[in-house]
Amino acid sequence: MSEFRIDGRHGSYEFDDAVFATGGGAHLFHGRGRDFGLVYQRYLTPVRNPESRRKLLSVVDVGRTVFPGRAVALGSSPQASVCWPTDVELDSAGAVTGVVLPRVPGDARPLASLRTARADLRVSVLIRVAEIFAWLSANGLAHGGLSEAGFVWREAPSPGALLIDADRLQPSHDHYNDWHALALIMYRGLPLAPESPAPLTELLHRALSNPLSEKGMVSPAEWVHALREVSRLPPAAQQPLYPPQYRPHQPAMVQPSASRSSYVVAAVVALGLLVVLVGATVTYAVSRGSATAGTAQTAGTSPSDPGYYVPDPSTTTPAPVTTTETVPATVDADPEAVLRAQAAADYPQVEALAGQWVPQLSSKAVGTQDNGITYDNAAILAHYRQLKVLRPTALLLSSADYSTFKNAGYWVIVLPQGYSSGTAANAWCDAAGIDADNCFAKLLSHTAGPQGATLNRR
Repeated sequence: MSEFRIDGRHGSYEFDDAVFATGGGAHLFHGRGRDFGLVYQRYLTPVRNPESRRKLLSVVDVGRTVFPGRAVALGSSPQASVCWPTDVELDSAGAVTGVVLPRVPGDARPLASLRTARADLRVSVLIRVAEIFAWLSANGLAHGGLSEAGFVWREAPSPGALLIDADRLQPSHDHYNDWHALALIMYRGLPLAPESPAPLTELLHRALSNPLSEKGMVSPAEWVHALREVSRLPPAAQQPLYPPQYRPHQPAMVQPSASRSSYVVAAVVALGLLVVLVGATVTYAVSRGSATAGTAQTAGTSPSDPGYYVPDPSTTTPAPVTTTETVPATVDADPEAVLRAQAAADYPQVEALAGQWVPQLSSKAVGTQDNGITYDNAAILAHYRQLKVLRPTALLLSSADYSTFKNAGYWVIVLPQGYSSGTAANAWCDAAGIDADNCFAKLLSHTAGPQGATLNRR
């Protein structure tokens, strides 16, 4: 088979000259040789718009941070479960003609097929789907046209999901379309019987009963929390999810009314729920004769391909991210009471850091305005849970408990990394790759004042 070479901004790559899939306005080519773990996606129409090009390049920068040196296992964490573009090819005019992506494992299946799997497997896979959405939202990235067609899932080596439609991600804090998409993915992937676990049925009713309202939206972190609670139940207790041979009544389509988004369509569904359908789905061709339809691009059937970003026998898969939830919460709980309880539960660990500098991730009070959101206690709680998904060791404290905060009434999120100087704490933020607005040094003390107790990063 013949080959061709591309010169990207960050390196050169070799690919088979035969198109293995077509879809989403692009042809896809498998890498060869040292680039076996890669795929080249050549756009049928180059990206020439300066703003679109800038956004795509910023997503490539994220991808190169997530997959440094091609040594990270695809699917080993929420952020590594996104098939990030890691390089681009530019034409002589500077337009983006294609992107380099990680190769999806050959045993990956369309997410739509998950609904025929056993209940515990569905829960495990959808936890990772929700974690992906949570990571994107927390890092200011949105898609706007996601659906289950943009994901694939695997059962081995451990249940998980991959977002394959990643080159359309862009910096944005308008995540509502994506949250609608996640709610519909949950509805389709978790067909529920009336006796199903309460946290899931409550979230579905809340997310889908009034889909055009932003106030009642369910954040990805809330889905993660509820699904993890269900995953801790014994298998018999998980089974109120309908078994594969029985499906609830399918949605009956109705004419959509005007809404805030062109992606949102209303549909009347079983159990009297109003569900949001998210459009602009991307259909991908089958790869290398695979019998699995709807998959974006697969890793082929070579036994030497373990499903990593670049096959490497020395690469080990990190353990899955796990968290310990100290304070159980339900969607009906008083958000302020949950925040107080969580801060009380975390207080001993926070108090052990008194007199030291720590990385501060967030500080919000009722009325705080940030990225277009005016925070109330419910929004602060959702924000905390979202960060907890990304940083499982994060701790919550009340600013009233420490004299180094100028104002009481703030809920502050810190990490349990104590340092003797603010410079050292900021070095941790640098190493973690968190931007300066969302990680900086803060002194925790009962005697020092606010002045000089914060060291911003430059």
